[in-house]
Amino acid sequence: MTNGKHLRAWITDYNRTVRLTYYHNLPDGKVGVAGPLSMHVVEDGAEYEHFATLPKEAAQELMDDLWQCGIRPSEGSGTCTICGRWCSAMT
Repeated sequence: MTNGKHLRAWITDYNRTVRLTYYHNLPDGKVGVAGPLSMHVVEDGAEYEHFATLPKEAAQELMDDLWQCGIRPSEGSGTCTICGRWCSAMT
């Protein structure tokens, strides 16, 4: 269950960019949609808050969308690469 929160991705601009949309299904049946992000300058060492919180299921949904857009983990990151190297060494 994503608790109604979704961060979705679509490929756009002739496969040059990925568009992100963040929305939340509200209890009254309406949908809340995030607007453009704004950046703020902070002083060195200042603490700052994250801009969004997602349930793990919504993060998985985002990863699935990115995979569909052709985005893959970088070489050398994650257990898939480690398993792939191990499998290659075994053959």
